[in-house]
Amino acid sequence: APLASLSGDVLVLAARSGKDGAELIGNVDGSEQISAHFSTFGFTGKADELLRLPSSVDGFGSIAVVGLGKDASANFLRNAAASAVRQLAGASSIVLAFGVATDEDALATVEGATLGGYVFNVFRGKTKDAQKAPVESVTIATAATLGDEVLSRVDVLADAVNFVKDL
Repeated sequence: APLASLSGDVLVLAARSGKDGAELIGNVDGSEQISAHFSTFGFTGKADELLRLPSSVDGFGSIAVVGLGKDASANFLRNAAASAVRQLAGASSIVLAFGVATDEDALATVEGATLGGYVFNVFRGKTKDAQKAPVESVTIATAATLGDEVLSRVDVLADAVNFVKDL
């Protein structure tokens, strides 16, 4: 779905680490304003790094920028999506706007978001109630189209991976 038609608690953007610091990928209104905060907060765009800022984009409560590392390939997008979903636990809805245009990159982002939502808290006991709830809704802003069959395979894959993690 196009970003202009979406809203949520958190808009998640991606940045890769570059020689001169973090670089946002994709086109988002206000990207220069967002990038200006990187050096202030020491954000470098390394993998798993997350910077959360007040929103400057209509329809979103806050903006988060997740680091990709040095590359924006499918594997790095998958890891970044999973990392963002894990780190933003407690948010009701997030929109991943990583600037993905190909079906391969969109699929990797969906896989990462799905796998990142896994939570194992069976043996938490007293601390179980203190855990933040996983993100309820993840939307991916992309022009790519993934069919129902592909999305069903992602669900089966995630169920299998989560089952193995529970063992």
